[in-house]
Amino acid sequence: MLQNLKVDAPALVRRWRALPPEVERQVREAGGTLVDGRDLIGFARRCWGADLVIGGGQLVRDNQSPRSLAGLLLAAISARAGGGRVLTRGLGVSRVSTRPARFFWSRILRRADQVRVRDRRSADHAARLVAKGKVLETADMVFLSFDPSRAGPQAGEHRDAVIVAPCVDAGENRFLPPELVDDLTRAALSTVPDARLVLACHDPQPEMDLAAARAIAARLPEVQASILAGYDLSTLEQAYRSAALVITNRLHSVIFSLLNGAPVIIIDDGNPKLRAVAATFDLPLMDNATAAEVPGIVAGALAVDYAARRALLSDLHARAQANVTS
Repeated sequence: MLQNLKVDAPALVRRWRALPPEVERQVREAGGTLVDGRDLIGFARRCWGADLVIGGGQLVRDNQSPRSLAGLLLAAISARAGGGRVLTRGLGVSRVSTRPARFFWSRILRRADQVRVRDRRSADHAARLVAKGKVLETADMVFLSFDPSRAGPQAGEHRDAVIVAPCVDAGENRFLPPELVDDLTRAALSTVPDARLVLACHDPQPEMDLAAARAIAARLPEVQASILAGYDLSTLEQAYRSAALVITNRLHSVIFSLLNGAPVIIIDDGNPKLRAVAATFDLPLMDNATAAEVPGIVAGALAVDYAARRALLSDLHARAQANVTS
């Protein structure tokens, strides 16, 4: 968010709990200063007359504490009272159904002149919190980084990584079917010349993606897999730039693949955001397959229409730019 906003003024970044050191370092390098959001009054005072930017990710949702939302509302009131603005940037908006969340989010978002959301589902949900005329559908801020030269293979470029990026979250019923993942992985490794296996953990908490990556490595003892389990964004980006094929049920992994010119197979675990991006970019979406079908699935995924992909990404880039217009 900070990198894409390219702010010149001092940028304060509210945090509610301690962040991994790698994340804190990247916030500082992007020009941000982390402040403790649990000090509701102190943070609100620092927001007096400032531009309060709310955005990035699936931020508007039910599972946030009333205290956290109360602090954000106080900050929004303080910003507006001092002559500042409340700005939204590519918000992901879930269906907000609990009374406390609806109370706070409706009052926070009403203080923005415009509520800029990243997709149609978010626009529909936002229109239940504020007047529909205030909602503008843009695109995710990540598409501001679209570079046409990176969105497809380059002449003489050698891509040898098969990336499997699992998303496992028991609380959201996110999972990967082991047999399908293993069959796809083995087929990809046998198809890509001199392939190596990379298990990319976008959420490297021990009980989340890291646990899934270790399980995959254990089920494929004949393969020497490397596990990426840190929070450094540049390391992940470099991995995707070497990807010959990506297998994932994580939205961020799909986006990294698209922006870095990698073919991708999506494992369908019921997530509507994955189904939407699969439909938009005509990506293979799998929930099961026989062993005999898997090689054809891999071959089809590798046959990417990069011209069509670049056109779609260019449109998303243009829509994402609407997030940063005044």
